[in-house]
Amino acid sequence: MEFSDFTIRLIIILIPGAIATLIIESITIHKSWSHLRFIVSSIILGGTSFGILQLLYWGFQLYQSRCIDIKFENLQTWKSIFKNENALNPIEIILSVLISIALSYCVSYIIQHKILFKIAKRFNVSRKYGDDSLYSHYLNADEVDWVYVRDKTNGMTYLGQVDSWSEDDSNKELLLRNVTVFKYENSDELYKIKQIYLKFHERDIIIELPEY
Repeated sequence: MEFSDFTIRLIIILIPGAIATLIIESITIHKSWSHLRFIVSSIILGGTSFGILQLLYWGFQLYQSRCIDIKFENLQTWKSIFKNENALNPIEIILSVLISIALSYCVSYIIQHKILFKIAKRFNVSRKYGDDSLYSHYLNADEVDWVYVRDKTNGMTYLGQVDSWSEDDSNKELLLRNVTVFKYENSDELYKIKQIYLKFHERDIIIELPEY
């Protein structure tokens, strides 16, 4: 398969957006992204990165000219896309990648702290809490530290501090620290351990938050 010069330039230009999307996908809690969502996010974040770079470039030109006979110039990147000019400025690509990294952390903060959903809830627009599952949303809450995990299937209860967790379509995983193990039926203490790894189906356990 052969790519035209324009296609190659377009792929290079999308690199900042792809990097930002990969960072966001890696450090935030969310459901699996589709290929379409990844591509759209890369385009939006890449365009935003170059847009920020353009504003900084105009600001630099404004500073240099001292507002006298200023003539704003566009990035070479825009000329390469819209005017089909072959030359790409590698400095612009590098700077846009750096901007995209900073942008990805800002977007990740907004996603992780549910800023948009909190604003929507504040103005009674939506009561949705986010894109992640209720399991992750619950364990990610600030007040959730020590928990009871009641495993009815195996007749065990675990009391411990939440260390980390993950999930897929059918199973939940949970790592607890400073764990005390009890029998489920009569709450008799069996033993204490430093850590325990639990893997279970979502229907098999109950997670409770102790009063203390």
